[in-house]
Amino acid sequence: MHMLKQKKISENEQGSALVYTLMVLLLLSLLGMSVGMVTVGSYKLSDSNRDYTSAYYIAEAGANQVKSDFTKKVNDLYTESITEDSFIDAVNKEVSALKSKTFTYPKQFNEEVKGNIDVTGNFKDGYTIISKGAVGNKTRTVEMDVEVNWIKKSAGALLPELPDGAGLVVDENITMDGGSFSGAIYSNSQSNKTVIIQKQSGYGNYNISKVYYSGKETIFDGYYRPSNLSKFEKVSTQFDISNYEKAINTIKNDVESRRKEGLLLETIINYPDGNRELKINDKDNYEKILIETNHDFIFNTGGKDVTLFVKELDMKVKGMSIAGGGKLTIVVENKLFIPRGNFNTNGSNDKLNIVYLGTEPLMMSGWEPMKFVGNIIIPNANFDGNYMDLTGVVLAGENVKFNGGGTASSALILAPNGKVELGVNGGSYILNGAVVASTFYMSNNASLIQKNIDTSNFWNSGSSQGDTGTGDLIITSPIIEPN
Repeated sequence: MHMLKQKKISENEQGSALVYTLMVLLLLSLLGMSVGMVTVGSYKLSDSNRDYTSAYYIAEAGANQVKSDFTKKVNDLYTESITEDSFIDAVNKEVSALKSKTFTYPKQFNEEVKGNIDVTGNFKDGYTIISKGAVGNKTRTVEMDVEVNWIKKSAGALLPELPDGAGLVVDENITMDGGSFSGAIYSNSQSNKTVIIQKQSGYGNYNISKVYYSGKETIFDGYYRPSNLSKFEKVSTQFDISNYEKAINTIKNDVESRRKEGLLLETIINYPDGNRELKINDKDNYEKILIETNHDFIFNTGGKDVTLFVKELDMKVKGMSIAGGGKLTIVVENKLFIPRGNFNTNGSNDKLNIVYLGTEPLMMSGWEPMKFVGNIIIPNANFDGNYMDLTGVVLAGENVKFNGGGTASSALILAPNGKVELGVNGGSYILNGAVVASTFYMSNNASLIQKNIDTSNFWNSGSSQGDTGTGDLIITSPIIEPN
């Protein structure tokens, strides 16, 4: 009986292994599905985190790049600016150029990659660089605060000092076809025949103390080699005369920053019997000033440093002087005619600056001698000084000529992109000072005698700047990600 029951129970358990097997397979399937879902979810989360992180790095890189570029540009603008107003104006223009710029990069895992830069704020309150990075639909935004400061400059920072004893600093060739020269020569030329001397008919007195050169060994050519030339000296670095070109651009920017908008333009016509004094305010702006008198004409500055703007200036005067104790800068936009007279002869050259912005060749003086104490800046035109006794600095963007017997100047002639000629067309000219030019030519009875010229007060800023300032030009904060 017992054996029968046991047999029946055994028969009832048939197929249970299959059930157990199916249950195990079901559990394994569920486990596999769970693992798969977790893996897929993890993969998607990894993609999301990758894109999210990449977006941050793009935003951060954009902010750092703008900081680097902006810092370099601000340093350049500071070098080119003389006044705080001109510097602020230039910085604000640079900031405007940086606003709302978008950059597209190569795709990342088939996702679009973009960056966007914006700059907000102003000079007084500071600027904020806002940089956004985007990868697909993931975006990150970072910010960096930037403070720009104006540091007061000392006087005389505009013109670099000339090399020791330099009478001539030239980028290309020097030709002396007669005349006299005394001083050292600095040549940046990389070609042969840098210095050509042709002693004609017994003319010529050359006291060249030394020739500094960075190019070829053979630099002399012509009929005459100076017997008292002590030696050549090869230098490893050139004297960079492009700094004088930067000075021209700096003055142009400074002049533009002084200009006032909205002033009514006037015309002044002054004949011999009229009033011979003009009282001017800073940044007065005139259409024309036409003056003709056999007496001295006076510009009264009222005790201030002033800049006078005029489109056309015609002065036929016996002389011109500055009253009131201030410095006078005259900016002539289109036409300048000064055929004769003595200008600022009782003052110093830092008291008078004439800036001619026209493009037609400028001739000051003619066949009548002129005495001029001041500085002349001609960025865009050739300059011709006939019979001109000049004390000061000529800074020119093009060519410069001086001619006329009997006149003797104490001046620094700077024409970094042009040719300087002394004693052309059969005349003579005596220059005590130095010449910086692309090329130089001297002939006949002209003389260039090296003399140190003080340029510490070459260009006034139009207002007193006080002592030199200290501090950081640019201060930046760490990058942050706003909430």
